[in-house]
Amino acid sequence: PESIAAGFAYFGRQRLMTFDPENLEEAYTFMSQARQACDHGVFVAWQAFIRMAQLVDSFCDDREGKTDDLKALSVKALELSGDNSLSVALVAIARNMGQIDETESALLAERAMKINPMNLFARQAMALALGNAGNMNSAYMLSRSCQKFLPEADTRHLWDLYHALVCIAVGKNEEALTSAERASAECSGFIAPRRQLLALYLHEDRIEDAKEQFNLLQRKEAGFSLDRFLKDPDYHVDTLLSHALIDPSFKDIFS
Repeated sequence: PESIAAGFAYFGRQRLMTFDPENLEEAYTFMSQARQACDHGVFVAWQAFIRMAQLVDSFCDDREGKTDDLKALSVKALELSGDNSLSVALVAIARNMGQIDETESALLAERAMKINPMNLFARQAMALALGNAGNMNSAYMLSRSCQKFLPEADTRHLWDLYHALVCIAVGKNEEALTSAERASAECSGFIAPRRQLLALYLHEDRIEDAKEQFNLLQRKEAGFSLDRFLKDPDYHVDTLLSHALIDPSFKDIFS
């Protein structure tokens, strides 16, 4: 059963890392099959992580239902594998990025680090939590350390996205831009770093580059609009907003 589950989980992670909306749903199905073969909390944690990716990276149907799924799966993953660093870290990131209780996410990140301080997901979860808490130097140094020990190349874009978020939080916009550009180049279907690029290019007065990202988002992201980007409180650009990288005056550039 463990080998069968590992096979399903491998295919699930492969689909997840494309961040294509259809592939994300396939990824969820594969993780469900892994869980059926072996009821381990890590597969449930991956399911929660995939629900977060659907909420953050695509304009998915039934957002309320997927948010409820994320919450329930988080609880179940911790019930089954609350002593597993990867499970706890995945839940911490899913709840953080899904904007569900940042305080709990930080506590989970701390737990994951205590279990295994060398787990990259635990370290990145802790970096995100430290950034949210305003502990900028520690957040940056921890996220930067993850860049030195990255896993296989086909997941590099995910870590670049996280590092860009931390860099934005600590005011290192030039480094954030480099990481976001790399994440977009490595995974053309990845929407989240393109939102970062749009805001960062506008902030740097690189108008033509910003317009290129705007046009790409219009083509690639279902439901994308400038009004959503600038005004929708449910649109996942809270880090950009809280660090003054989105301004209502941007609308004049595209009018």
